[in-house]
Amino acid sequence: MRDLFENVAVIGAAGKMGRGIAELFFLQMAKLGLESGKKRRLVLIDVDEEAVFSLNFKKPLRTFAEKNINALRKLYDEVSNQEVIDAFLEEMAFVLRPGTSLEAANSCSVICEAAAEDPSLKELIFSRVKEADAYFYTNTSSIPIHEIASRSGLEGRLAGLHFYNPPQVQKLIELIIPKGCLPEVKQGAVAIAESFGKTIIYSEDVAGFIGNGHFLREIAFACDLVAKSDDLPRAIWEIDRMTREDLLRPMGIFQLLDFVGIDVALKIAEVMEKRLGESFVKPLLQLGLIGGQNPDGTQKNGFLSYEGRRPVGVFDPLLKEYRPMKGEFAERWKALLKDPQREEKVRAYEKELKGPSLEFLQKSRSLQKKLVETGVAHSLEDVRAVLQNGFYHVLT
Repeated sequence: MRDLFENVAVIGAAGKMGRGIAELFFLQMAKLGLESGKKRRLVLIDVDEEAVFSLNFKKPLRTFAEKNINALRKLYDEVSNQEVIDAFLEEMAFVLRPGTSLEAANSCSVICEAAAEDPSLKELIFSRVKEADAYFYTNTSSIPIHEIASRSGLEGRLAGLHFYNPPQVQKLIELIIPKGCLPEVKQGAVAIAESFGKTIIYSEDVAGFIGNGHFLREIAFACDLVAKSDDLPRAIWEIDRMTREDLLRPMGIFQLLDFVGIDVALKIAEVMEKRLGESFVKPLLQLGLIGGQNPDGTQKNGFLSYEGRRPVGVFDPLLKEYRPMKGEFAERWKALLKDPQREEKVRAYEKELKGPSLEFLQKSRSLQKKLVETGVAHSLEDVRAVLQNGFYHVLT
């Protein structure tokens, strides 16, 4: 197999997902640099010139260097640890090749795309770089891989590496191998994921895959519940509280929507509705709310308003303003994650659930089974692994 970390391009490198994926490749190149003096190159491509040229990954690279100082001292003649680290950072800076031209990817042997969730955009990108002698990977979270491949002239040469947000932290990766994919492209995908220390779950090549196959259907269910209420803001707040606190999750369904970005979720909903014939594009998603994160990592307002990362209010669609709300955030899920008696405690807790909370859990489980019955997931264990590792659900 070719060296997967010698000459890599990340397209969409300045975006939230692309930046994280590029960091993973860069740190792996740094690790391999301790083992050999082989020259490596990471091509960073994005339409945002200022953003892509500002990428340097100095903070994570410095952390890596500090943890590997003994190995680095064997490579450099500098006296102090600080001098060794500074020399390493300076050398690694030459690995990065930022730019705005797709043509820069044509000389790469691995090309990973992380552009916006737009089928036409992804097809255009891949059609522009298809002549490269490369393994091609897309980070799409919903668009069938075979569809992108056939429309961009990459049949057999494209696989899906669906990282979870943020890629540097999340352990899960969904691997989507379309029919007819070359064995070496699949092997490359597996090797890349394993090099990053990811937990690999295979999904069939169906719109939404496993993660969004469950998440978008839960969103649709939550939106339908809200639509039945006479007090939409209160219903949004209460369903969010219920899915967070009662179902032992890090975020409620609407808080998670804000985190992902409501605009992003809407694009995914459009992709899935068109291909699966189910209702995903709900009126609640079409209010013009955006969400997402600020540069400092704090949460932008979406369905909920925030102080830092903490929800403090809810959007009123009629008044088009945020209504202040109060609530407790117990984070019981976090205490249970590493509890040696986790399973026993969770099952005991589940027996106490009732009303809307139990109804939502039952809906989640029916969606899990549907993903297996329709062949998207190979097993119920795989679905639960995605929910536990990608969404940190304790109660599945």
